[in-house]
Amino acid sequence: MKKKLKKIMLDGIYAYKNKDYGKAHKRFKEIEKENQELPENHYFLGLTLTKLNKYSDAIKYFSMVIKSGKNPFHILQSNMILGYIHTIISEYEQAEKYFHNLLVTNYENPQIYSILGFIYNKKKDFAQAEYYLQKALNLDSDNTNALNSIGYNYIEWDKNLDNALDNIKKAVDKDPNNPAYLDSLGWAYFTIGKLNLAKKYLDKAYTLNRKNIIIKQHLDVVKNFIKTKQFR
Repeated sequence: MKKKLKKIMLDGIYAYKNKDYGKAHKRFKEIEKENQELPENHYFLGLTLTKLNKYSDAIKYFSMVIKSGKNPFHILQSNMILGYIHTIISEYEQAEKYFHNLLVTNYENPQIYSILGFIYNKKKDFAQAEYYLQKALNLDSDNTNALNSIGYNYIEWDKNLDNALDNIKKAVDKDPNNPAYLDSLGWAYFTIGKLNLAKKYLDKAYTLNRKNIIIKQHLDVVKNFIKTKQFR
């Protein structure tokens, strides 16, 4: 790489690390205008565009990184991020493909198994969802994402309710201010009829994240149920 381009890239990486994604994007695009055959630049463009929520452009550049076959670490990371992007935009078949690409390379990671559990649950393949979440916990029994996910899924599937509550409580113990985990715990308590505890944790979840529609729905259900019970 020419000295001039290398300097621009270093400037772009510095901006990226300092979360100045607009500046980073400008720098990497300068390089792209000069040389469109640099997988390293495509990788950083993909990262920056992901941070800017420009997912379709990010997908293009990460795909180019994989196709280049050059840097094994960048290829691995590109598969990982493409899996996450396709999950975010609800393209679950594509997401599944990228995560399985990683598993083929023996890259076992509890987060990959957790998100595959999420994907299969969305696809209503509940047996596979449970299988991958259990694999995540087999690799890391303290993985809060997997603990919360399998616990919440058990509630939704109406099975293993005691196990569900235990798993979610473990997640909350490790991350007590996570609104998603608090919501799960509140909803678990509602499911087993402990209304005061349900309201307590859902109130806290809603205080921490007032924009989450699911938390608001759960809290409203519990409040209405308590109110109805009081007036019987």
